[in-house]
Amino acid sequence: MNPRDLKDFVILFNHGDQAAFKYLYQTLSPEVFLFAKKIIGSREEAEDVVTETFFKLWTHREGFETLQNIIAFLHVTSRNACFDRIRHLKVEEDKREKLIDAVLTSQPDTPEDRQITELLLNRIYSEIEKLPRKSRDVIKLSFIDELKNPEIAKRLGTNEKTVRNQKASALKKLRINLLNKKL
Repeated sequence: MNPRDLKDFVILFNHGDQAAFKYLYQTLSPEVFLFAKKIIGSREEAEDVVTETFFKLWTHREGFETLQNIIAFLHVTSRNACFDRIRHLKVEEDKREKLIDAVLTSQPDTPEDRQITELLLNRIYSEIEKLPRKSRDVIKLSFIDELKNPEIAKRLGTNEKTVRNQKASALKKLRINLLNKKL
C-alpha cells in the first residue's frame, strides 16, 4: 500500500469499518499469537490474549493515526495481557497450594491419608481446569474464593441466574468426569 492508501485504511478502521478490522486481524493476529505463546507457553492462553488484544483494539479504534500506531498498540496490549495472565496463574497456583495445605492439615496425619487427599485434590483441580473458561471462573470464585452468587455475578459482569446455571452445569460435568475416571 502506498502512504495515501494506508492513511485511508486507518481512517476507515477508525470509523468502524469491519472489513478493515478483519484485514488487520487476519494479517496481524498470527504475529500476536506467536508473541503471546512465546511469553506464556500455553496455546489456549495465547489464543485468549489474541482475542482480548483485538477486542481492545476495536474498542479503542478511534484514536489511531497510523498503521504503526496500531501495531505498537497490539504489541503493548498483548504484552500487558500476557503479564496479567502470568500473574493470575501465579495467584491461582498459590490458592491451589493453600487449598491443598488446608485439606492436608484437617485430615488424619498418616502419610497414606495425605497422599490420597493430595491425589484427590489434584484430580479435582485438573478437572476444574478442563472446564470452559466461564464455568471454570464461576467454580473457582465460588469454591476457592468462597464468593456468593451475587458477588460472582458482579465480578463477572453477568446476572445471578447465569452464575447459578454455569455453576450447576460445571458441577455436573465435574461429577461425571470424576466418577468416570480412576485416580
